[in-house]
Amino acid sequence: LLVVVLLLLPLVNSLLIHRVTLAVRRVSAQAAEIDAQRLDVRLDERGVPAEVAPLVAATNALVARLAQSFRQQAEFIANVVHELRTPLATLRMRADAGADAPARAALTGQVERISHVVAQLQDLASLDEPDQAALGPLDLGEVARIVVGDRAPAILAAGDTVALDAPTAPVRVCGNATLAEMAIGNLVGNAAKHTPPGTAILVTVRDDGSILYVGNDSVR
Repeated sequence: LLVVVLLLLPLVNSLLIHRVTLAVRRVSAQAAEIDAQRLDVRLDERGVPAEVAPLVAATNALVARLAQSFRQQAEFIANVVHELRTPLATLRMRADAGADAPARAALTGQVERISHVVAQLQDLASLDEPDQAALGPLDLGEVARIVVGDRAPAILAAGDTVALDAPTAPVRVCGNATLAEMAIGNLVGNAAKHTPPGTAILVTVRDDGSILYVGNDSVR
């Protein structure tokens, strides 16, 4: 009987190791599916070895905390947007009632810019769980034209110059227009903020969908 047990022991060990390996691989495949768009995924603890079960439980708890953090962030942004709308509306009415035309135009422009940022924040709050439905075809050149046109008055007033070099044909990419506008806006804003006065900023949109700016000798 002992000889039979000794002969079967390697086979039993192999089966047990195979079973444990399959369970770990299954959990690993589930973990690979978790990202910012799928924080509802949880690892299945059934059949997992006792040594690995605490790690699986901790991972599930971590994902739950991340999902809660994303929800709280979206709620915070939504609350900020809500609280800013009324003061901005009041400020816009007072700016329109101003007697000094140049000052009124400058103040109105700043209010419109802040309102635009608030609208972008609201769009970001709605994209707390983005999916493919939030993406679509867009003309990157047109987005860049809108951003440069919006930022040009402030850049010129600061003593810099800004220009756009984009193909005449549409530069079609797949993305989110709001996020693309924010990204290009940050690019142009950083170029104006972190370069000396008198910098000639050139925003270039390439046919392959890449964007770079040239500020004096700086290229990014």
